[in-house]
Amino acid sequence: MRNWVIKEVNDHILTFLNLPIEKARALLAQEITVLHFIFDPNLGLRQKLDCHPGDWKATAQRNIYGFKLTNLLTRQEADYIKVVNQLHSLPLETGFKDVWDKVRIDRMQISPFTDAEYITSIRLKGDLFARFNSLHIQHGDIAYPAILAYIPADSPSREVFASLGLPVPENNWGTH
Repeated sequence: MRNWVIKEVNDHILTFLNLPIEKARALLAQEITVLHFIFDPNLGLRQKLDCHPGDWKATAQRNIYGFKLTNLLTRQEADYIKVVNQLHSLPLETGFKDVWDKVRIDRMQISPFTDAEYITSIRLKGDLFARFNSLHIQHGDIAYPAILAYIPADSPSREVFASLGLPVPENNWGTH
């Protein structure tokens, strides 16, 4: 399986998600994936991604599409089956089964899920909202390990990032 398990977090993502380090460490020990964060309402991210009608579902579909596509040749491997079974064991109201069943990669199609311009909206602390692009960083053609970074999509979002102390040009990349 192309590994989607979150292995480490840094102070910036803890601030971004308003996630205490103790909770983050406990979650890392459970070997969860980004998909767990998107679908499991007990982890707190799902509600933050539901800023406008359709936002959460678009993010969920895009990530399921990516997971299925990157694991196209590993669907029979034990690690892949383990992750998919964990996600299928989430309560029905999480919507995982519905989204999983509807997202298809087995036929040629133009997909909005691969759009490089896709922007995710998130509700941060209080009434702060930000829009960001996801940047997947890897070493050459080696897909693992990789780093997922969130880049503010516009000027108001950069201001929100700066207000949280996250590095952006407006705060000299976090040095002020």
